Amino acid sequence: MSQFNMSPCSDRPRGDSPIRPSVLLLYLWTRAGQLLIDRCATGGTTGQITLPMSELRRVPIPPIADKEQDALEALFLQSRKSAASAVSHYECARRILESELHLDRLTFQRPVSYTACASKIAVSRRFDSEHYFPAFRAFKTGLPACISLSPLSKCLDFCKRGKQPSYSKTGLPVVNSKHVQPNRVITDNNRLARANPDANLQIRFGDTLLNGTGRGTIGRSAPYLSEALSIADNHVTILRSKLDPAYLALYLNSPAGQMQVEMHQRGSSGQLELYPFDIRKFLVWIAPPEFQREIRRLHDMAASAERESRLFLEEAKTRIEQLIEEAVQP
Repeated sequence: MSQFNMSPCSDRPRGDSPIRPSVLLLYLWTRAGQLLIDRCATGGTTGQITLPMSELRRVPIPPIADKEQDALEALFLQSRKSAASAVSHYECARRILESELHLDRLTFQRPVSYTACASKIAVSRRFDSEHYFPAFRAFKTGLPACISLSPLSKCLDFCKRGKQPSYSKTGLPVVNSKHVQPNRVITDNNRLARANPDANLQIRFGDTLLNGTGRGTIGRSAPYLSEALSIADNHVTILRSKLDPAYLALYLNSPAGQMQVEMHQRGSSGQLELYPFDIRKFLVWIAPPEFQREIRRLHDMAASAERESRLFLEEAKTRIEQLIEEAVQP
């Protein structure tokens, strides 16, 4: 790399073209940038990896001509614009759903205490106070007269957790809790595993995934809209329903779904679980087909904008890597 004349930003001659913030960010996201950051990172006595500012200042920065920076900055801005468009489409879908369910009008005063009927406790066999928290009851009371809720079990064809994957160097990508984000599934650079002997436990196009374990991740839902099969690990529940998967995921991620996650989750704060037999008890709005299609349209537009944003970023990072390779050629 010495032939490239890279130097820390603090040591760059004043005559050099200053690297712009967006281009610097792109450079640090490249493989070369990440390797250099890893070299500067330090590990504490507890094993916690940190990146001190003093070390970060020593990361060498390549000189990039103004013309190249113009092109890189344009790609970065296009990526940000597409990302903002994706957020806008998701927000539009959320607002439409919450408006229909009057969630945007819900005013709920958190009570100091509340009660539950002994008969309900006897039927549910639940003794945790969270199960009887009255927020969801207030939501149901405020629903428009034309909307009724039905048990999710009436819409389900399949509801089961995945199994512990048998990891291998080849096979199908594994989807775990960190890959199931609100309304999107991450399938890039996932670990691979052998196909599950039970074909029903392969994630397929049109499934809805729901995280079933852990505080902070439990209850997150996303539609799976890839033609390629994947494998769910034992913390992800696969839902196959008569509802559009994008609509069902949006509903489950909405306050209406998350209130029920809190009602039906079991265990202590460190070992929260949401089991398939409890997921079946969720109450959902079986929205008219045209409403579900509109939610799906907005979801697809958001997903397309996200893909476009990633493509712009990858193009910019690839160009920086090419510039580095060209500069170090003898």
